[in-house]
Amino acid sequence: MRMLKTLGCLLSLVCTQHVVTEAQQARGCSTIEWGAERTVREAVTGRPVYVETPSIVALSGSATLIGYPTYMWRSGSVFADSGATGINALQARSEGLIGITLRDDQAGEMVRLPAGTKNVMTVRAAQHDPRSVDVFWGTPDDASPATMAREIWHARLTGTHWGNADRVFVGRAFWNNSQISIDTMSGATVLAFPAYRTDGERQRSGIAEVEIGPSAVRQTWAYVGEPPAYVAMLAARTQSLSIAFIGGTAGPSSPMPYGVYIARSHPTGIWTKPELLVALGGDTPGWNLTTVSAGDTLHLFWSDQPGSARAPAELHHLRSSDGGQSWRTLAALDLPEPVGGVRAIGLAGDGVLVTTRHVKTGSLALVFWSHDRWSDVTPALSSSALSLPSLARISPTQVVLSWGVQASNALLMNNQPAPVLSLSIGNIKCAD
Repeated sequence: MRMLKTLGCLLSLVCTQHVVTEAQQARGCSTIEWGAERTVREAVTGRPVYVETPSIVALSGSATLIGYPTYMWRSGSVFADSGATGINALQARSEGLIGITLRDDQAGEMVRLPAGTKNVMTVRAAQHDPRSVDVFWGTPDDASPATMAREIWHARLTGTHWGNADRVFVGRAFWNNSQISIDTMSGATVLAFPAYRTDGERQRSGIAEVEIGPSAVRQTWAYVGEPPAYVAMLAARTQSLSIAFIGGTAGPSSPMPYGVYIARSHPTGIWTKPELLVALGGDTPGWNLTTVSAGDTLHLFWSDQPGSARAPAELHHLRSSDGGQSWRTLAALDLPEPVGGVRAIGLAGDGVLVTTRHVKTGSLALVFWSHDRWSDVTPALSSSALSLPSLARISPTQVVLSWGVQASNALLMNNQPAPVLSLSIGNIKCAD
């Protein structure tokens, strides 16, 4: 019975038996009843699927996981073609796949790139409306490092139908999951990333911002300067947009000291001069910047180093209660060490859910923020996550958590394991 309820909520994205009232929001929604951990599979063949660091969105009443590369196993027990090994085996099964749309809590239909699209790197997606999502991808710059894109493209996916693929940026973009930020506000999808671009004889660099509006595409520079290491956007309920980043240059005479900065937008498309929130450098260079919005309460998280079994990272936290106008430094989260960064989403009211991965064991942990305090840390479902999980709220009462795990593979390199995607659907419980 519980499974039927979970599937009904997932497919309709409306769970009338768990409507969140304003009174419940005020008291907080900081409990999640998680469904069983399941391997994601293609519905017709039952073959396991792996999606790299997916964006999780709701598409036509179903949860859709978009990411690249996406692999579908050769069979239920064989990952790659029997004649392929190593990286060639991985590439053999991608076949233009960029994700999967779930039709129940574990199986679904594969999502493919628009016809004729080739040479793709890092795909990100954001909700446009209940029936469609905006999808962005880069094309590699052969003369630059593997994380640089020469062009950024956009297309809208409605159900199973792709709209036109349009090029929205030409230059040199830093295009990997840690440097791209995407959000939605006032009917527009906004994308931000570090980049260089030549306009005539003038070369610009900094943070490029691309806005896919109802009738036009607008491009601005949110910040002009040395491209930063990490970029993250925050959209407040007041419809103001902020971009946080870790950047600047080290040294006592630097005009822009290295640190955590924030810039805010104006309706005209002009951005404020970046404001230094926290100075970094030396032993605390700053890594894995993450943001989350819950109404007008905004949170910023970053770690002082990448995090490893030998060098645990400490997670730092800033919070704004006025849509990003002012910020308060809060105590570092007491999370299991060594932590390799966090993922976070907003819940009802000012609630925030944070998940993190233990670098040494791969285990996941969850912690809630509500009413100015953090809950106790609780274990999540998996003890062997390959990397940070993906986390998204797909309806007022449901969240999806997905992570990669290793599974036994019958043929690849003497039965060495290969990646599959695990997933769990959680029902949010609010105070009565």
